[in-house]
Amino acid sequence: MTPKEQATFNLDALMLDLRTYANQELQKCGKSHIKAENFPNSETETCWIETDRERLRQILIIILDDAVKYTERFIAFGYFANAEAGTIRFFVEYSRCKRCEDDDLSIAEGLIKQIGSQLNSVRRESGESSLNFKIKASTNFTQIE
Repeated sequence: MTPKEQATFNLDALMLDLRTYANQELQKCGKSHIKAENFPNSETETCWIETDRERLRQILIIILDDAVKYTERFIAFGYFANAEAGTIRFFVEYSRCKRCEDDDLSIAEGLIKQIGSQLNSVRRESGESSLNFKIKASTNFTQIE
């Protein structure tokens, strides 16, 4: 990422926007019985980060689109910020009861590699998948009023 693409923004607001997006996509696919849920890093603080917002949004939308396509039961996503290390780990978990195609996430994998990270994938026998990646980002937390 070039410095020009860096911006400070409210990560929790982005995550809420992505939850709305995922739930709208679930409805379009006839899966209105499933609700995407996002989990904030903290119940008492808002996370502000400095990174390429649009690239991050693009990556998360690709992964959420995959979750919408394959889930039969749930979608959960969020992040864990480590202010001391200057990193944030993003995760998306969902049921994957249908046969999945590994190529669906190749674009996200390429974009994640471009930002110096990798997409980690864990598939459980239960049909659930957990995808995560970590980015370097400056963080600042403010109290929720």
